[in-house]
This record gives sequence, C-alpha cells and structure tokens, in this order.
Amino acid sequence: MARRKRRRQTGQRGRNALKKGASGGQPRHRSGRLRDGPVRPNAGDRRGRFVIYAAVAGTVILLAGWLLAGPFLGRGSEAAAGPVLVVEADMGGFRPKVLHAQAGETITLRVKSLDTRFHLDGGGKHQFAIDELGINIIAPPRGTEEATLTVAEPGVYPFYCSVCCGGKANPSMWGRLIVHG
Repeated sequence: MARRKRRRQTGQRGRNALKKGASGGQPRHRSGRLRDGPVRPNAGDRRGRFVIYAAVAGTVILLAGWLLAGPFLGRGSEAAAGPVLVVEADMGGFRPKVLHAQAGETITLRVKSLDTRFHLDGGGKHQFAIDELGINIIAPPRGTEEATLTVAEPGVYPFYCSVCCGGKANPSMWGRLIVHG
C-alpha cells in the first residue's frame, strides 16, 4: 500500500510540474525543465500573421478577378465600314451555316467561339477559313475575333474549321458564304 501512495504522489507532482513553477513564473515541462520559447504567441505575432494572410488573400482575389474579367473586357471594336456578319462556333458547328453578302461591299466577319479553354479538342479555339479568299480567323476560347474584307467576285465560298472537331472531315464544321452580284 505504501508503494501505491508514492506513485500517486509522483503522479501529482508530474501534474504540478505543468503549472507555473517557482522560477519566475515560466511554465515548466512535465520533466521539470523550463520550456523553450513562449507558450502562445503575443499580440504582435498575431497581427503580423494577419497582415501576411490578408496580403496573400488579397493578391489571390485580385489575380482571380483579373483572369476572369479578361474575356468580358475585350477590345473596343472600330466602326465597321459595312455589314457585320456574326458567326458563332462550338462543337455542334457554325451558326448560321449560310452567310450572304453583296459583291464589292466591304464586310466584317466576326467569329465567336462558344467553347471554353477546358475543351479537350482544340482547347476551345475555333477557326473560320475560306481558302479562296485567303481568310483564316481563329477565335480564342469564349472570345471573338474579326476580319474586314471586300469580296469583288460573286460566288459561293465554303468556310470551315480545322482547329478542332475532326477538322475538315466534320460535316457540322462547314458553311457557305454566298456573294451575290
């Protein structure tokens, strides 16, 4: 029975060792040694951490806003000399598939890609190409690109996209520009 009492007393001393000792009020480890460093950070350390976290969070928010706002800001378009023909492209094809213009008239072709950059085939870019007229417009993902031209000769000019979607072999990525005389 005497041994049990000693163990209890030793256990109590061990618990008391965690309390502040007689050495200037500094906390002690269970072993009785003084602890190294402060037990908890003082107010100055907390303020410094807050400033660092706030700066990092602010930087991340500003960078995300800049990346997300890019497609919405776009470029200011100049006044078009003639009609503007807008073509939307996505993995389903071109809309509209048939465009009409007058011979000798200056037109602006505006190509919009509706796919995102995360699209696996072509990265969301779409091409509008007419080989006979030397036109090759590539619209960025979720973006718009345009070209201004004058078609002198009436005729039917096929356009296509070969950046993605299976290229020229895909029947949905074809269309026609019909120039009337």
